[in-house]
Amino acid sequence: MGTYDEKIAEVWEQLGDHMKAVLATGAEGRVSARTMSFVVIDHALYFQTDHTFRKARDIAANPNVAVCADNVQIEGTCRMIGAPADNEAFCRAFKEAYPSSFEAYSDRSVERLYAVEPAFIQRWVYRGDEPVIERYYCDRQRYTETAY
Repeated sequence: MGTYDEKIAEVWEQLGDHMKAVLATGAEGRVSARTMSFVVIDHALYFQTDHTFRKARDIAANPNVAVCADNVQIEGTCRMIGAPADNEAFCRAFKEAYPSSFEAYSDRSVERLYAVEPAFIQRWVYRGDEPVIERYYCDRQRYTETAY
């Protein structure tokens, strides 16, 4: 089955250093979702957005978010960490992955940088012809898998 570190490395390898994924947020009893451009830095997902948009207001009210990329579902907490231009690692990664978005938005005064720290990851995979649900409990560094 593999250790937690070995298995979680497979997830990060699958996700790569950037991806388009669906971000779900919720506040005031409502949930919304939208596709976002993410970069991965040190096992966290980073994105930028206008701090006046609904997703930013939702995160301010409720930092619990979900991200879905292909067969990987991530639950975690999201925090605003400042202006994108103030984070050199983010700027370098975002500019390389999404050059036109970087040029169009990253220096706008309303843009903010957000980081999603995963708490739980679930991934559906196949072992031969058999579907398997992998579960990663990031805060406890625990991995389980269940045949479906």
